[in-house]
Amino acid sequence: MKNLVKIWDSPTRLFHWLLVILFGFMWYSGETGNYLDLHMKSGMLILSLILFRLIWGFIGSTSSRFSNFISPVGAIKHALTLFKRDPEVNAGHNPLGGLMVIAMLVMLALQAGVGLFSSDLVLTEGPLFNLVDEETAEEMTDYHYLGFEILLYLTGLHVAAIVFYRIVKRTNLVKPMITGKADWPQDQAKPKLMFKNPFIALLVLIVSIATVFGGVTYLSGL
Repeated sequence: MKNLVKIWDSPTRLFHWLLVILFGFMWYSGETGNYLDLHMKSGMLILSLILFRLIWGFIGSTSSRFSNFISPVGAIKHALTLFKRDPEVNAGHNPLGGLMVIAMLVMLALQAGVGLFSSDLVLTEGPLFNLVDEETAEEMTDYHYLGFEILLYLTGLHVAAIVFYRIVKRTNLVKPMITGKADWPQDQAKPKLMFKNPFIALLVLIVSIATVFGGVTYLSGL
């Protein structure tokens, strides 16, 4: 028998799905050349979300804190149990999934960051293009394209891991990220988690957006 246990707070879930939507839009607009003005704004919003997640990773709810799931040793131990078919439950990310989270956050930050300085030298240029010379802008544009390819591989690996856990480990990783609750075996002790007030998260998000957009606006005027 299983019962439902809350493991994810609403700010973390909203962050996750907003990032998915924004990444999808960035992919579409970047490939088609449509809505490039919104493409730039979306990149800045992604940076804002990542800044929010970094802060929330230290002051947020228990399951959202980096200290709860970042463990290189734990990741190695977890990897050794991957092909055991026993269902697996975690009060948040498992250590191996935590490394994937960090990898994707770093790559998204780099991708959006270099995009601020990139330019196709024809139609579109990033808001901080004026701070670098033409050669540097071309290099940033190359890195922007390369970063996107790496992100596609990471995204594919992320989706493959979700499918793997569903089939091999019989663990649904998507449902908890939608509802916030996971099926928890009754023969296992429920995790003791602390959940922060969502209004604190809203304040952190507002500060993050103001920092990124305000900083870019200021720098673009130099």
